[in-house]
Amino acid sequence: MRNSHCQNMTDVCNATVYAQNPFHLLGLSPFANSKAIRRRKEDLDSADAMGTSGWGDEFKHLLGNTPVPSPDMVAAAFRRIEDPQQRIVDEFFWFWPLDDRDDEALEALQEGKKPTAEKIWKREEKSGDIRRSVIAKHNLAIYNHFYAIDCEWQFIESGIGKDDDAVAYTAMLGFWKDALSRWEDLADDEDFWDVVKERVPVIGDGR
Repeated sequence: MRNSHCQNMTDVCNATVYAQNPFHLLGLSPFANSKAIRRRKEDLDSADAMGTSGWGDEFKHLLGNTPVPSPDMVAAAFRRIEDPQQRIVDEFFWFWPLDDRDDEALEALQEGKKPTAEKIWKREEKSGDIRRSVIAKHNLAIYNHFYAIDCEWQFIESGIGKDDDAVAYTAMLGFWKDALSRWEDLADDEDFWDVVKERVPVIGDGR
């Protein structure tokens, strides 16, 4: 049942939960501090002033079939990050860094090297380091969930079914299976929820 305690979470749980995530759109780490956010905003303001070509170049990190956002969408994404109640939900639904700085997987993702990021997370998932393992599992859940939804949209928009493209349909099922199995593991993992709770004092807002 929906209630005020989980309203922010349930509000974003739809088909655009990842595609419209502000950290995805802006190319920011969910754990970005105010300095990093301000620097990214300055970069995008400069790109906007340059016109179409400069703007598009800033969004090569976007996953799947996510279109380049408009300046208005970007402004809305920055406003959302400034709201601590919305921010912690959006952090939950995006990739977390394994390291405080120079995170190899997120850098690969930023450069469009998705298989490299996936390989790193799969390695860390089995590393034996509890914290790194749950973060990697979370990231793989997000990664597979994103592409499961992305594949679903492609089937819907193209108007084709599984018999028209059996390979793509099988891939989609694989994404769903990998995503849901990891979400099920994480749901009852106290170490995972400890990582989530750590973000509350770090954000440091009474709301």
